[in-house]
Amino acid sequence: MPWSRRHVLRNGGLLTMSIIGGCVTSPSRESTITPTGEDPEYTAARTQYQYTAAHTGSVNTSVPTDITRKWRSRHEEVDGGLAVIDGRVLVATTDSLYALSTTDGSRLWSAPSNVNSITAPAVTRDTAYVSMLGSREESTGVSAIDLSDGSLRWRALSSTDISSAPTLSNGRVYVTSLSNSEIIALNATRGESDWRSDEGQYLSTPTVANGTVYVGGKTNVVHALDATDGSEQWRYEVDGAVRATPSVIEGTVYVGTQAGSIYALEPADGSERWQKDIGSDITEPISGENGRIYVCGGGTIYALSTDGTVQWSVKTTQSASALSATKNSIVYTDQNIVCLDAATGETRWTFGVQSRQSGDTMVTGIECSPVVRDGVVYAGTNAGDIYAIQ
Repeated sequence: MPWSRRHVLRNGGLLTMSIIGGCVTSPSRESTITPTGEDPEYTAARTQYQYTAAHTGSVNTSVPTDITRKWRSRHEEVDGGLAVIDGRVLVATTDSLYALSTTDGSRLWSAPSNVNSITAPAVTRDTAYVSMLGSREESTGVSAIDLSDGSLRWRALSSTDISSAPTLSNGRVYVTSLSNSEIIALNATRGESDWRSDEGQYLSTPTVANGTVYVGGKTNVVHALDATDGSEQWRYEVDGAVRATPSVIEGTVYVGTQAGSIYALEPADGSERWQKDIGSDITEPISGENGRIYVCGGGTIYALSTDGTVQWSVKTTQSASALSATKNSIVYTDQNIVCLDAATGETRWTFGVQSRQSGDTMVTGIECSPVVRDGVVYAGTNAGDIYAIQ
């Protein structure tokens, strides 16, 4: 897949040809500080990319068998990501960040004009954290946005291109830097840098589980770092570049490689539990729950048991987005929004989206992953439509 700015998140971060040994630097202060309070309740993640810091892709809700459009709201191209929480749909694009009502799709607020993102925000009870990869210094770094009105709480790393989704865990926001080749941990309340670790350029979105940060990159290495201070716990060499964000599902670290392999690793020491070759570049995080994992590779979705046995596989129209695993279904986007039966892989429904004429070009399809919340599926399209279907 050719690299472009809109593919950075979907492919877990851009890739490079070399790695630099882990070097943890001392904290720095680059932000304009407006604290929301040190109470952990205020910095606990309510939702984020692939729902949790472990990036399981699983959500505890059911998707109806018969669906209808609840609403459609047209804006600009959605090439970033969505987050849905407390009656709001947060929409991130390379041009803007705004909030819509989950009731009817009406716009509630827009963030300052220099706040934009190619990633889904991470959200607490009162703050949305947005990572920014911009062409201008005023649109780079990490911003904390007030959920009530879209105003800026603080901005950090203002001279740093952030190439990952923000991962929020235990009062810290973890990101990876395109320009500085680092994993960076920010204090979620104040925006200060708690630690920075140089693990090689163009790393994946960090995954955090049980006090450990997991990250991959083009150097064919998976890194595990202490979430508190960034010290290395272990590293494991795999057979290809790790473009997709690692996932921690039911006590196992799952990693997909560009060479087409799935690795199941022991979280404590990185030892290999099993490895499965599906023969196709894996560019999306592995999702799963209830003893089954789901993998996108080469225009095919695979369901595997937790010992690596393939249970079913389904061809997609084009490369699929990261998957949402619900209680009974798998939801993904390609040219359309599609729902599969989780047990069998049979198609439960397909929802077609509208296109838009832009000059001589017909704009169609979907770049970002769907979000499922309370039985409603939300998706944003290249044509600029946000859909809520139920």
